[in-house]
Amino acid sequence: MLPLLYFLITIIAYILATKLYRKTRFLLFSPFLIAPLVLAILLMALGVKYESYNAGASYITKLLQPATIALAVPLYRYFGLLRKHIVAVIVGMMSGIILSFSTTLILAYLAGMDSMATKNLLPHSVTTPFAMLLADAIKGDPQITVLFTIMTGICGMIIGPVVIRLFRIRHAVSKGVLLGVGAHAAGTAKAFELGEQEGAVASVVTIITALIMLVLVPVLLSFFGM
Repeated sequence: MLPLLYFLITIIAYILATKLYRKTRFLLFSPFLIAPLVLAILLMALGVKYESYNAGASYITKLLQPATIALAVPLYRYFGLLRKHIVAVIVGMMSGIILSFSTTLILAYLAGMDSMATKNLLPHSVTTPFAMLLADAIKGDPQITVLFTIMTGICGMIIGPVVIRLFRIRHAVSKGVLLGVGAHAAGTAKAFELGEQEGAVASVVTIITALIMLVLVPVLLSFFGM
């Protein structure tokens, strides 16, 4: 009975947070930020252990992979747009992947992180279900990786629109690539607010980036002897 209750509480928290965000359009009221915060405060106040809560909430986690794959549906509708700008999409996507991987390694080195901490941090630019798979594949801790992933998504969703305005980025494809690579699922949600084309590009880029990282990161870590 309790697992079902925790499952329902999670759904309700997300729905209420979504309604709050749609009403205010204030980025700090994003459901990606508010819903986890409310749940954390509630569970701590009630003295509920994470293991007990996760017995119900884990059902939502299991839905993340099919939900992420469903983001590819816009590929069918906007295949022509993506094909027309395929070079720009690939260049933007690969630039983002290289920048993410290299800066993560550099910052981890400067911060004095050990191998395990670095592995937990590396998948942060990949959408959550794939980040968990990648963390497991490189012998990291998926639960810690999820925290970094969520933080990256929220920061990217907040900073992305600022960058778009600052550099006066007008093209839908450019906006979609920026948000998809930089903030994965959270960025895709923000991209759909800007327009359907932006969201379609972001959703496709999010999935392709995740698949590339799943293959590339273990190979690069092996090359660096980690």
